Amino acid sequence: MTDPVKNRLQDNVILIAGAASGIGAAIARRCVAEGAKVVCADYDLEPATKLTEALGPSAFACQCDVTNIDSARSAVDFAAKKFGRLDGLVHNAAAPSTSATVVDLDESAWRHEIDVGLTGAFLMSKFAVPLIAASSGGSVVFIGSQFG
Repeated sequence: MTDPVKNRLQDNVILIAGAASGIGAAIARRCVAEGAKVVCADYDLEPATKLTEALGPSAFACQCDVTNIDSARSAVDFAAKKFGRLDGLVHNAAAPSTSATVVDLDESAWRHEIDVGLTGAFLMSKFAVPLIAASSGGSVVFIGSQFG
């Protein structure tokens, strides 16, 4: 009997923004375990590359600043060119964690949270959704931060 979870995402291509560590890395590991091919996009390329090396031939890394339109487009294009299509997007990118409360958070940190969480989600979706729709549909998942 085959394990239905093991192959649930078989051959799906999933782009994960904010994949280098934490929740994003856990999502990438799980997707690969379930048969997906993943592109681990992150602002910090080095840990994303280390993760994909550990995940094996179904995973590739690319640098991506989700707040920059050209960088977002480039990450989506990289995934599509590497695998020939795109079936899903996970927007998990988040600004560096701060221990400030909403009362103590300064305006520049707040704007950075908004740029990464909301503008980043918009930009990644802007380029990914047409490719996902062209591949007979798929999923877009947004993960929000404490301030977003």
